Amino acid sequence: SEAKKIKEKIFEEEKKKALEEINALEEKKEQAQKSAEELKKVQLVSGSFNSEDAGYKGYKQVTLTLNVKNNTEKAISRIYAIGTIKSEGREVPWIRESFNYTIDGGIEPGETKEVSLQPNMFSSWGTVNITENANLNIEFVRIDGAEGIILATTQDFTQKDNQRLEDLKAKYINK
Repeated sequence: SEAKKIKEKIFEEEKKKALEEINALEEKKEQAQKSAEELKKVQLVSGSFNSEDAGYKGYKQVTLTLNVKNNTEKAISRIYAIGTIKSEGREVPWIRESFNYTIDGGIEPGETKEVSLQPNMFSSWGTVNITENANLNIEFVRIDGAEGIILATTQDFTQKDNQRLEDLKAKYINK
């Protein structure tokens, strides 16, 4: 019976720590959801890409042209995104790569600005052979403000965080 009491005491201590961690993860999740909503206010009005021979055997120079509207209440100095180029009817994209870009002069609240960027031709952007009927999709994952401070991001609450939260809830709450 003494061993049972010790086990129960250890479990209660573990549970107390786990509940604190659950609360912290829930708060982190809530903040991430708010941040994701703020990120949705950054709108890709239009986006296109062009791929030309770069002059090096087998390499292409891709130019991404993005027309971005800032519907947030703060100026944006840098955007982080995932670019996907995919052809209709093909399940696997030609390329899916992350990139980030500092915007000269930024994008003020309510402003729409066209930005052109050229990913490194020696990266996977420059080596993929894209067909003519391919489309560009851009997913914004983070924006920084005028001082380089993160304004919004989808990267704060990870799959690992979510799995940890679910595991703790299953062990200590959903019993």
